[in-house]
Parts: sequence; structure tokens; C-alpha cells
Amino acid sequence: MPRAPRCSAVRALLRRRYREVLPLTTFARRLGPEGARLVRSGDPAVFRALVAQCLVCVPWGARPAPGTLSFRQVSSLKELVARVVQRLCERGARNVLAFGFGLLNEARGGPPLAFTTNVCHYRPNTVTDSLRGSGAWGLLLRRLGDDVLVHLLSRCALYQLVAPSCAYQVCGPPLHELGARTSSLCGAQGPRSVLGSSRRPRSRSADASPTPPKKARRGPGNNEPRAVPLAALSVEGESSPLGGSRSIPGPRMAVETKRFLYSRIGGGAERLRASFVLNALPPNMTGARKLVEAVFVGASPVKLGSPHRSRARRLAPRYWRMRPLFREMLANHARCQYGALLRAHCPLRVVADPAEDTRTQRLAQLLRAYCSTWQVYTFLRACLHRLVPASLWGSKHNERRFLSCTKRFLSLGKRGKLSLQELTWKVKVQDCLWLRSSPGGGYVPASEHRLRERVLATFLFWLMDTYIVELLKSFFYVTETTFQKNRLLFYRRSLWSELQSIGVRKHMERVQLRELTAPELRLAPPMSRLRFVPKLSGLRPIVSAGVAGARAPRGGRKAQQFNSHLRTLFSVLNYERSRRPELLGTSVLGLDDIYRAWRAFVLHIRSQDPAPRLYFVKADVSGAYDALPQDKIAEVVANVLRPWENTYCVRHYSVVQRASRGRTRRSFRRQVSTLADLQPYMSQFVEHLQEAYGLRDAVVIEQSCSLNETGNSLFDCFLRFLRGSVLRIGGRCYVQGRGIPQGSILSTLLCSLCYGDMDNVLFSRVQQDGLLLRLVDDFLLVTPHLDQAKAFLGALVQGIPEYGCVLNLQKTLVNFPVEDGSLGGPAPLQLPVHCLFPWCGLLLDTQTLEVRCDYTSYARTSIRASLTFDRSIQAGWRMRRKLLAVLRLKCHGLFLDLQVNSLQTVLINIYKIFLLQAYRFHACVLQLPLHQPVSRNPFFFLGIISDSASCCYSVLKAKNPGMSLGAKDAAGPFPSEAARWLCYQAFLLKLGRHCASYKCLLGPLRTAQAQLRGKLPRVTMAALEAATDPSLTMDFKTILD
Repeated sequence: MPRAPRCSAVRALLRRRYREVLPLTTFARRLGPEGARLVRSGDPAVFRALVAQCLVCVPWGARPAPGTLSFRQVSSLKELVARVVQRLCERGARNVLAFGFGLLNEARGGPPLAFTTNVCHYRPNTVTDSLRGSGAWGLLLRRLGDDVLVHLLSRCALYQLVAPSCAYQVCGPPLHELGARTSSLCGAQGPRSVLGSSRRPRSRSADASPTPPKKARRGPGNNEPRAVPLAALSVEGESSPLGGSRSIPGPRMAVETKRFLYSRIGGGAERLRASFVLNALPPNMTGARKLVEAVFVGASPVKLGSPHRSRARRLAPRYWRMRPLFREMLANHARCQYGALLRAHCPLRVVADPAEDTRTQRLAQLLRAYCSTWQVYTFLRACLHRLVPASLWGSKHNERRFLSCTKRFLSLGKRGKLSLQELTWKVKVQDCLWLRSSPGGGYVPASEHRLRERVLATFLFWLMDTYIVELLKSFFYVTETTFQKNRLLFYRRSLWSELQSIGVRKHMERVQLRELTAPELRLAPPMSRLRFVPKLSGLRPIVSAGVAGARAPRGGRKAQQFNSHLRTLFSVLNYERSRRPELLGTSVLGLDDIYRAWRAFVLHIRSQDPAPRLYFVKADVSGAYDALPQDKIAEVVANVLRPWENTYCVRHYSVVQRASRGRTRRSFRRQVSTLADLQPYMSQFVEHLQEAYGLRDAVVIEQSCSLNETGNSLFDCFLRFLRGSVLRIGGRCYVQGRGIPQGSILSTLLCSLCYGDMDNVLFSRVQQDGLLLRLVDDFLLVTPHLDQAKAFLGALVQGIPEYGCVLNLQKTLVNFPVEDGSLGGPAPLQLPVHCLFPWCGLLLDTQTLEVRCDYTSYARTSIRASLTFDRSIQAGWRMRRKLLAVLRLKCHGLFLDLQVNSLQTVLINIYKIFLLQAYRFHACVLQLPLHQPVSRNPFFFLGIISDSASCCYSVLKAKNPGMSLGAKDAAGPFPSEAARWLCYQAFLLKLGRHCASYKCLLGPLRTAQAQLRGKLPRVTMAALEAATDPSLTMDFKTILD
């Protein structure tokens, strides 16, 4: 029998998801002597390969195989598979074998599948189809019999290994929906520090990383403030709020800032909704009872006078005694003047003066009139002070703790989360007398104390997740900006209403919105939502396709189907782009494309002797998305899709891979092909993924497969998106007459395709001996011919109405003289002949063609707003993983390639990368939960700094293969010791400004740097000191963190 592929990573991944993972031969041998004769001499090679590559996985809690299994075959393979699929469909089980099958109903008609009575095959399933017609599986059925194969297909999970290191799933619940069974193992390992593992990492050599000071370290569980436990309670004998023996339902694990973003409640009105729970309940004992149920049970309060009032259930004594406090809270809410508090703490600072203010000036004033985080916090603090009775807080200490969490919650970014552990940290349960089950005091059992903790946590979570979030949604419009990363701005709703009106008027003029008639509206695709994001000089319209009409179930399904078609169209356009790169013209889609084109151009120029003088032109198109003519876009896309010629096959699949520290990484993908390059069988497809895309150590699960996506249907979907995108504005519905909606996954690709056609038609000769690049709508021309540079600039200044291309002269740069009036207007900004030329976040040396990174976009911004990580569990390890992942992105070959850049430029680039990493390190430390100081575990943080140096140097070696950078004893042009010295210097510069927080790190860093200085040659040290000249890092001084 052929030897099975090792696939050790795949086997380890499966062992964490299943009770047992066995080869098929081992599983059959357990069934008895007949199973031991599964493979016999003379068997076909394909059957031997099937048996060798098949793994049987037994799920947790699966029924054992019946004791009286028969090895007799009664049914054919097609009949047996159909019977299993019918059972799975009738049970409603999620099983890979039954994907694409379903029970017959009104939506799915037609004849039933062969050998079934009520199952239809509505979508191809290549795994099941190949299994039903496989001769190897038929022979397996003859050897094992009906009973065994039915048990394998319906009660187990089968996987086929595909050399060299992957597998695909044949049957069983999809692997990406299974969780690892590690709770029993983790419970035996003891407590862990929040900053990472309690075990000390492997020792490092003295010259490899700084050594922490010799100071007694506290264990992860010693002298740490207690937080409410997050695990679900199962206290025997405790009653739920409504009686019974079950425990109370636990709250969600975190409050998320996305819950109050882009609120559309009440338009410009600044008031709480009438349906809000505190508004809907009267301030009496009945209302208090319903409020207790809403807080601790999660039940929606029934309005008084409703004819469908459910029978009241009896509250447990603990919660019955809470009613007076919650009645007081309802009375406080009824008396609270929220409008007056809002005007007092968040006053409007804009005074309308129509006589003096133009629309542009008015817009600029409104954009600057947002409320600060402190103002919003003081408003919330005043509301809490008037709402919550002092007895509910229990003590001033508990109130201050909650207010501190509120302030932190407001300062989180767009994707911020405040965990329940942070919310309840240092809260004193014994201060809250209303938590007691009986009026008296005395001894409190551990189970009773844990239940009190859980009740208090539920109340605090409700107060933050319901009350605070409702206040923010009702009185503020919260949004991110284009210039402050993920930082949130809080606008009064009345002020944002005026801002939105200005934005809507401008958008209607720019994109020529046309109102829909009633017949057109019935045939229109799902409505889209229009929102605006503040810019420095205006508002950027963002269209979220197919979400505005998704409240009703039918509208939700319609919107989901439309968005699914758009994603399929996006995958097909990308497939055609990869097949025919000329469609994009001079487009580049990221740093990788820029690096390939720039490297080839630099090597070509340096091969010339003497090197020519180069002329640079940077041009930015004004309002590119809104100015594109729709007829031209439709013409370009029709040329890409060729609707009446092409038919595509789209396979949806998921990939599950093992990540670090026992985690798994899941991704959901689409693969597009034509019938000519289709891999019909999953084994061929997985082999193709490994050869073409370098997939390793992964399990592939096919979701669905469509073999007949015609270009005609895709083009019709595109036309519906382009000319039928419906926007609801002020109760009326409009369609866009010009441009493409921003915010869709298609927007950037469509713009690149349209301008790519323009490049091929108009600018094909401009690239003679030069280089023309375009990142969406930002052009860069580098040419040795001055006349071509001026002709290119003149063509763009005059405009290209066929493509809606109009130049923004304020963002246009050149490095050669241009006289005023020579272009029909003012001349663009002119830089010196030899300078660092900025373009799309890069600084290009106009003489040497070396590349540096432009860090001016970080000016006056907060690193904390642009860097978020999950702080709820193992915050330290997540911080480390986040920092190293971002560092790998910054260490790009465009900055580290020694064939493009000189060694001195690479040193400067690496030092700036390390300096930005130090700023990110400080921002992450500030975001650590529970105010944990660095001094609690200095070795861990020193390890992060050392790992940053190692990671950057390994990327540097990978980007310069075949080049000797360092040798023994710190010899060579750039040894690893030099990278460590640069890293320590960058961290000392940043952390030295916060000596009180990082005192325990600065000493070891200085010691390690001094040791490295003694090892490095003088020439290398001179180059390193030149790269760390303070004048080269002036742009970092304006970063806010």
C-alpha cells in the first residue's frame, strides 16, 4: 500500500477538533477481522491511495459504532450516498456531504434526486458528485458494507490528505464551524498572567537581547486586583431572577464602540427614543419590576395597556427587593433634563451668519465644531449622577470606577472593545447591599459571593451597553475621519444634520442624482445607505450597498443575494485582470506592484552611462469616482467580461490553518476559472492551490461551486449596480447618473480599469525610456524627456472629458520649471531638481532613485487611534503578535532592497521603522487592560523589543537573497548586531521620554546597546550614528502619542 502523506500540521489541527483521528485502515481494523482485510493484493492503485490518504475523525459526543455491524453490501454507492444525504437534510444537519442539497419546497421545485423522495440538488457539490461516481469508493463499499460506510458518512468526518501538506474535507460538520476542545486542558495549567504565559521564555544570550534587572518577580496571581470572573456560573441550588434552578444568563463579553457609530435615530432631533426601556416604563413598582427583568433577564418590557400582556412570573426574592431602587432610577430618569445637560456640557460653538459665511466657510466651521471626548464624558457623567441612586453604586469608589471605564470607552477607536473584565475591575461587591439574598449580614459562602459578582457585572454591563450607548446614539453622531485614522469624533445631532444637508446638496450636484418614479422603484435593486466621513476640507460620501432596505426578512435576503452577486463579479473581474494584465494599463494595486515596476526601472536607468537627468510629475485627479462617465465604464467592463463569449466557474471554499499558540486561522475565498482551466475534482484543486499559491498545512472545505456563471448575467448585475444603485435621502429615492458609488468593493477596481483603458489609448508613448505609474487616481511620471513630461502634464491639465479626468492642481507637483500661463492657468507647485519627491506615502530621490517612507501622514495624529488589538484575553501576547505583524508590513522590499537603495538609505529606513515601532509599542502599553505596569513583567516587554530586531533583520535577509550582510564577530556591511543597535537606539529615544513608566526597561536596553557598541567595527558604528541623526526624524516629533 502506498505511504500516506505526513501532513503533520493537518493531523495536529484535527486532533484539537475531534476526539479521535485515525487512518481508515486503523478504524476498519477495530471493527473486527473483516475490517483487517480492507486492502488486499491485486487491488487497484487508486483504491490503495484512497485508503492510505483517508483520515477518519470521530467527533466529541458522537455515537459509537453499533456493536452488530454488518460488512454486507446491499445498496449501490449512488443509492447509499443519496440515502445518507436525505437523512442529513431531514435532520437539518450541517454536513459537507449535503452542501448543495435541500428538501423540496416552494422555493426549490423540480424532480427529486435519484433514490430520494424529497431532496433536490440545487447547487453542484464536486466532493459528493465525485464520491458517488468513484470506482475506488465503490470498492470501499464492497469491502466495508452499507452499515459501516453509512456510519462513516453520517456520524464521522472524513478527510483526504493531498501531498505534500494539505487535505480536504469529504463529510462531517464543516471544520471551520468547530471549536477546539481545550477547556479541560487549560484548567489544569493554572492561572496565567494577562500579559502572556506565566512561564519564562527560553533564555537568550547576553548579546542577543537585554537582560532584565535582578528583581524579584511577582507571580501572575499575586497582589492583583480582582475582577468579576467571566466564566458562566452554575451554582447548584441558586435561583434565577424568575425562579427555578438555572443560573442567570451572562452578559456579552465586551461593549463595542461600533454599537453607537453612524446612528440614524431621530434625524437631527436630540432626544431619547420613546421605545427606549427607561422611557417606556412608568416610575412605579410595576415598571421597576419590568426594568429588573429587562436588566437581569434580557426580556423586552411589555407596554402597559397592551392587549397581549403575558402572565407575570414570580421574581426571586433577591430581585424582588431590588424594585424600590429601580423605581427610584425610573423616577430620576423622568425628572432628568437631558437637553439642558447637553447644552451645558456640549454647547454649540458655531453661530450662523448667512450674510458673511459662504457655503464653503460654513462647512469648514461645522467640521471643526465637534465635541471633545472630555465634553462628552462630562455630559455622560452628569446624566449618570442624576440617574443612578447612590445605593445602587454602593460606594463612591464603585461610581468612580465606572466613570473611569466610561472615559476609557469614549477614547477607544473605531473598532474598540471594553471587556467585561475591565468594566468590573476593582469594583467592590461587598459595598452593594442590594445584592444580598437576605437582609442580614454575616458569613457569605463562596458560591453566594460569585453570584453577587455576576449580578453586579450584569447591571454594570447593562448600564454601559444600553444606557450609555443609547445616550451617545440619541444625542451625538459618531464617526471616524479620513485624517485621524480610527479616532472617533462626536458631533451634536443638530449640527451633524446641517452638515449632512450640505453634503447631500453637493453630492446631488456632483453625481447628478435622479429621483425614481414608483414603477422604477419596484424594479430597483436593494436600497443603499449614504453616509459622510469628514475630511480636512469637506465630506466624503460613502455608499453602503444593499443595507438600507434590509430590515424586513424579504428585503434582507434580497440585499444579501445582490451583495453576493457583487462579490462574484468582483472575483471575476480580478480573474480577468490577472489573465490580461494589460487591462489595467499603468495601474499598480499596492506596494508589491510599485516595487516590481520601480526596481526594474532603477536597474534599467543605472545600466546607462552616463545616467540621464530625470523629470518627475505627480498628478492627482479631482473627484475621480464621482466624475467617471457611466457609459465609458460600461464599455470598459463589457470589454473585460465579453458577455456573449465567456462562461465562468466560481468555487467558494474555506481554508482552515493552524496558527501560533494552538489557535486556528479561517479564511473564506472564491476561485474563478473557465471551463478550460477548471479543476473538477477537489484533489486536483488542492494540488493546484499548493503549486500556484503556496498553500501549506491547511484543510480546504468546499462551500459551493457554480459551473455556469455567464458573462451576460454578470454584466447585467454590473449594470444594475452602476445605473440602478438606489439611495434613500429624506424619504425620497434617487439613482446616480454619473460616477460610481464609493464604498463598494468594486469601486477601486472599476476606477483602475477605466483609467487603465485611458492609459492604453492616450499615454502609451509617454513611457518611452521612462516609467508611468498610477495608484487608482494618483499619477507618477518619471521620464528623461522634458517635452514628454510637459506634454503629459498639459494633457491632464486640459482635462480628458471622455474619462471624466480633471486635474487637481493643488496636489500636482513637478521638479522642473513651468511658467505661469503656459498650461492655461496657474503653474503647479515646483520642487528643486534634486529632492525627495513625495508620491503616495513614498519619498523618491530624484537623482539616485532611492526610496524612503513618508511619515508626514502621522503628523498630528495619535498612534493609539490607528492601532487596535484584542485586550480581553492574553492582552500581552496579542500585543506582541500585533506589533510583529505590523512590523512585517512596514519592512517592505521597496525600502530594504540593497539593489535599489544604498546601504546608508537602508539604515535610515530601518531606523525609522524601528522608531515607529517604538511609538506603536508605547501606544499598545497605554491600551493594556487593568492599568498593568511594564514593571510587572519586564522580561516579556524586553523580549518584544528583541523580537522586533530579529524579525526586521530576517526580512532584510529575505529581501536580499544571495547577498552577504553579516559575518562572525559582527563583521560584514550590515550584521545582525547593527540591526539590534538601531532597534535599541529607537526604543531608547522614545521610551526615554517616559522614564517613569519604562525605568525597568531603559537600564537593560542601555547595557545591551553598550555591549553591541563594543562589538561593532568603527566604520559600521559611524554609519549607524549617521542614520540616527536627529535631523532625519523631525517628522516624528509631531506625533501626538
